[in-house]
Amino acid sequence: MCGIAGYYDRCGINRKALLRMSESLAHRGPDDEGFLLFTRDGMSCPLSGPGTAPGVLAAERIEQACLEFPAILGWAHRRLAILDLSPAGHQPMQAGDGVALMLNGEIYNHEELRRQLQSRGYMFHSRTDTEVALHAYREWGTGCFTLFRGMWAMAIYDAPRCELILSRDRFAIKPLYYHQHEGHLSFASEIKALLEVPGLRAGADDRHVYQYLAFPTLQDPCSTLFSGIRELEPGHSLHLSLKDGAHTLAPFYSLGQAVETLALPEDEGALLERYREALDDSIRLHLRSDVPVGSCLSGGLDSSAIVSLAAPQSEDGFHTFTARYGEHPADESRWAALVNGYFPNVSGHDAWPAGDRLWEDFRKLIWHQDLPIHSTSMYAQWEVMKVAGKQGMKVLLDGQGADEVLGGYDNYAGTYLLELLLSFRLGEFRARSQELKAHRELRTAPALASAAFHRLPSWMKRRLRKQARLGTGFLSAELRKTYAGETMPDFLGRGLHEVSMNSMRFGLHDLLRYEDRNSMAFSIESRVPFLDHPLVELGLALPPALKLRHGYSKYALRRAVEHRLPPEITWRTDKKGFITPQRQWHTTTRPQLLEYLHSIEWPHLFDREVVLKAVHSDPGQGTPSNEVWKMLSVLVWKEVFNVRC
Repeated sequence: MCGIAGYYDRCGINRKALLRMSESLAHRGPDDEGFLLFTRDGMSCPLSGPGTAPGVLAAERIEQACLEFPAILGWAHRRLAILDLSPAGHQPMQAGDGVALMLNGEIYNHEELRRQLQSRGYMFHSRTDTEVALHAYREWGTGCFTLFRGMWAMAIYDAPRCELILSRDRFAIKPLYYHQHEGHLSFASEIKALLEVPGLRAGADDRHVYQYLAFPTLQDPCSTLFSGIRELEPGHSLHLSLKDGAHTLAPFYSLGQAVETLALPEDEGALLERYREALDDSIRLHLRSDVPVGSCLSGGLDSSAIVSLAAPQSEDGFHTFTARYGEHPADESRWAALVNGYFPNVSGHDAWPAGDRLWEDFRKLIWHQDLPIHSTSMYAQWEVMKVAGKQGMKVLLDGQGADEVLGGYDNYAGTYLLELLLSFRLGEFRARSQELKAHRELRTAPALASAAFHRLPSWMKRRLRKQARLGTGFLSAELRKTYAGETMPDFLGRGLHEVSMNSMRFGLHDLLRYEDRNSMAFSIESRVPFLDHPLVELGLALPPALKLRHGYSKYALRRAVEHRLPPEITWRTDKKGFITPQRQWHTTTRPQLLEYLHSIEWPHLFDREVVLKAVHSDPGQGTPSNEVWKMLSVLVWKEVFNVRC
């Protein structure tokens, strides 16, 4: 895990700006720092910086290097050493034929690809996956992206083609933002680095701010609240010609097509065995590391399943990290303790997120996130990562992706019931409703209402949401009038497969950003084994009966780990999600929140009186409470990044 940044400018590269870009990403890679400059004709110049590791081959310091080198492309890299901790892992890496590469992420099948490349005559000077990726591109061109199993954001410079290539993994696990304008293109792992590029000022996109507060997500998940800044789409590469500055986007992966063409055995037992083998294989690959690997552990099925598979393979002990809240219903520590006690080599560590520290850390949290947050769950995750960082962990596993792929959320069950009802399978509807109530504690009526909502016309959905939610009420009358016709994105869908696919595209997209920023704030690489692409494709292709059966969600996963976990964990019926005492925190922090709101300069986007009233009052439980914190995070975001609104 690392941080990458760079920019192309036909008028030349400002080295002080490139250094500031690197400094803004220091938390992503405290172990090493490297720079690389390129001229229009393909010449390159490696430079070192204040954070360059001892032992790296001597290069001129970026602050002192000759200014006559006519660079039009500059790269900056910050390294978090996970594989091959020696100076041989220094980035950016170059090959003799003019190809250079820098990587953020992990190519988990690097050992297998290394053997293939060695058989074709390639020589290696390190044990890193970065060098494997470099030679893989030299051998297979951009076709190498389809061979990688992992998470990545990478930059490649191909001197013979005079081309810059940016690539992002299939599910956007690793971040990559870019800004393009009139002969200029900049890119970085985090938006804050882009804001160091000369001429790029932080401005709000009013339309996206409206969507963010009015809807659960933006219509385009790869857009941002910053004007002109967007993410590279998952499974895509961006190609920039240094000859004329023209750029194109090219997809190299289609999840829908991969699922449609996947061949599956008809026998249910064979399907379950294939899923178990794919899960085992993913965990095996995600444990590849030259530093210790631990895991987040909520006590729910997903993180517990990861611990059950990873801990037995860890010879030197395995560490888990759990958020606790005492007697509050959000506390799941007793379940986490049950999992920890089941394995003799596991040591559990607890984080105690608290409301009095939430507001103290809020500005720092938003700075690391780059963007506003949806709820205080992000802060709980922040506290878990903080404890892991203090324990010296550099790699943690986490359970993101299982709910989206295997239909673990209530909306999947609600859609399933609605389909039974609409097809007049009333007896089956009653039986499945009773099972879901018994084994998932699902409330049928709200689940059906949520599923039915997404079949309504857009105008009706807007009206109903406006009545039930606070979001648009926070906004000024002018902004509400301007964007009153905005259409809410279909972030769930009508059928079961569509619900899962949209959950991957929208909800998971936000969760992965929170995961990346919170872990990297404490220089930790977070790995998500449920998002190994062969496992994702198989999970999405499974029939509904292997996702929802006898009222249990994620049935295939439960069967895969039923002999590896206590049955109380495998067959838990109360799914909580990663929740916090959010309503209580609102009450305890209200004086600080009001003091803050009375002290700020209000942007034209907001209705000051409505915001103050919402913070003064008790917002209730669930979504209304989320929306208050969501609104507050937009205000703090505007201040932290000095965003022009």
